[in-house]
Amino acid sequence: MSKAILIVMSCFMISSLTFAESYCVTNAQCQNLSEESTACFLVQDGIDAVGNTTCSTRCFTVYVGSYCKFAEGKSYGVCKEEDYKKPRLSNTKKNCENAIPSNVINEVFIL
Repeated sequence: MSKAILIVMSCFMISSLTFAESYCVTNAQCQNLSEESTACFLVQDGIDAVGNTTCSTRCFTVYVGSYCKFAEGKSYGVCKEEDYKKPRLSNTKKNCENAIPSNVINEVFIL
């Protein structure tokens, strides 16, 4: 195997390991780490016959960044991917008042 191939393979392996276990002391140190993921949000659908706002969970493919998750009692952490797979809900039921308006979703995610 040529030296060029070994160098490329070594760089790939190092960058993969860096993403998996990258130590950090600030969130900024993790910002260059992003990958494609699924993000789910509670989105307003409209108004029902009674006048209540209706909503549903909608998921999109997005690029997510990372943040520094600090180890308990330590001043350093490990870069972790943002998690938007579950929409943020109030209590255990849907709170459509806090849902994202559909026109905002349509502008942010070109459908």
